[in-house]
Amino acid sequence: MWFARAALAAILAAGAARGGGPGTTAAPVLRVAAGARPEALGGAYAAVADDLNALFWNPAGLAGLTSVEVGAMYTAWFAGTGFQVLGGAAPAGRAGTVAGAGSLMDYGSVPRTTATADGLYGGVSGRASAMDAFATVGWGRRVAALPHFGEIAVGVSGQVLSQRLAGTGRTGGGVSAGALLRLPLRGVSVGLVADHLGAVGGGGGPLPFEGRGGVAWETAISSRARALWAADAGFSPDAGTTVHAGGELNLFEVVALRGGWRGAGAAVAGPTWGLGLVVPRGWLGPPVAMRLDYAGGAAGELGLTHRLQLVARFSPPSAGRPHGFKVAREGSKRALSWSGGRGPYDVTIRSASDRTVVWAADRPLGEPKLLLPDLAPGAYLVAIRPAVAGSTGWRREPGGEVKLTIPAPPPKPVAAAPAPVAPPLAAPGGVALEYVDGANWLKWQGGGPAWTVLMRPAAEDRVAPVPGDPLTEPRFHLPRLAPGIYYFVIRSVDPGDPSRRPADSPETEVVFKARAR
Repeated sequence: MWFARAALAAILAAGAARGGGPGTTAAPVLRVAAGARPEALGGAYAAVADDLNALFWNPAGLAGLTSVEVGAMYTAWFAGTGFQVLGGAAPAGRAGTVAGAGSLMDYGSVPRTTATADGLYGGVSGRASAMDAFATVGWGRRVAALPHFGEIAVGVSGQVLSQRLAGTGRTGGGVSAGALLRLPLRGVSVGLVADHLGAVGGGGGPLPFEGRGGVAWETAISSRARALWAADAGFSPDAGTTVHAGGELNLFEVVALRGGWRGAGAAVAGPTWGLGLVVPRGWLGPPVAMRLDYAGGAAGELGLTHRLQLVARFSPPSAGRPHGFKVAREGSKRALSWSGGRGPYDVTIRSASDRTVVWAADRPLGEPKLLLPDLAPGAYLVAIRPAVAGSTGWRREPGGEVKLTIPAPPPKPVAAAPAPVAPPLAAPGGVALEYVDGANWLKWQGGGPAWTVLMRPAAEDRVAPVPGDPLTEPRFHLPRLAPGIYYFVIRSVDPGDPSRRPADSPETEVVFKARAR
């Protein structure tokens, strides 16, 4: 075991002093995967990069973090060596997201050998320790969100490396840069990375530079299961072409099953596998969510590797949650707007009665506003959730929900049928005074069906009805009146239909003389 450990330390710590060609770059420890989830996906992480591990795989992915994350990883590597990583990341508002980590590859204690003057083996003289330590800092930020091209993020990271073997040491440094494009196609992203541009001083040689590109696709299988597929391809002067592929199945937002393959050209080729368990926010207290990831890998005669990583996410319960919903008219449609959260947004509308989905946006919305589709009258639940691509590694960011009621359209007013208009009454005519059987009578023709009599003395200006019920016959017995001149008007009325307009005859003059004594 000590011989294998010594050989591994020599290969990793001092391989690059001989010029170009395979195996000649310095600090190949930088090729050792940092992060259990990326390793379980076979190293296909350039386009996934949505958590703290983005610091090592594609710093542009740091731009997608909306909460503080801290994590620790331990790797049981080949020949009894151990690899540890401790790091954290925090959003910095409009400035983007910053992250940092410290890593240590401990090769343990190996026998120190000596050589004779002629270069032959001279025996063992005590023991020597060997280790590689490096610090990484990074930054990522969204730079554009274009409706037809998607969201673009960029990021950079830097490494400072220290190698120690048998009491000697070297230091070096390098930078990495990446870009991440979240396409308008739901769940599809593309990543590009230029890794480890730098060198180790003291004749150590260049760092293991690699240019990589990857694509990832996340999709929902059902309401309780989502899947992620990813593939990367890269090239480096040291290792040539590399190919990586992996997949992840997320169940109930709690359990993730992973598998992958480190293909041709990888530093350690072979299958990988892993498991992720998420402790959702609220189980450990409102502001904390945790994820425990395991990854295993096989590399033929070199044996197996095992990685265990714990990542915690800290955020208040309302972080990223849309709120302040408002509905307003925009032309002929209604628009729903809100505050809070971080776009783009996924929008789903469900029936409030049975919670079945009646409408879902075909792509994430870039702004906090939705023109509501045409919906039947009723009650609905509109769910707004930040569309975090590649979110299978975490329970999704909290969303907001608002109840919306679509009222039934008001009934169209029905024009009331016009009320029938009764024909006006005819005015009486032919009014005349007759003396019959010792009495004076007024008689007339037409009008009716009933009549009233109005009388006006010559000295007055207005007529007044003569007391009594309406007459049903066209005649009126004149009462005994004081001597003088009187004017009479015969008015047609209809007692059965008061809405009919009365009609009056012309005035008829009647003279009452004083009686002779």
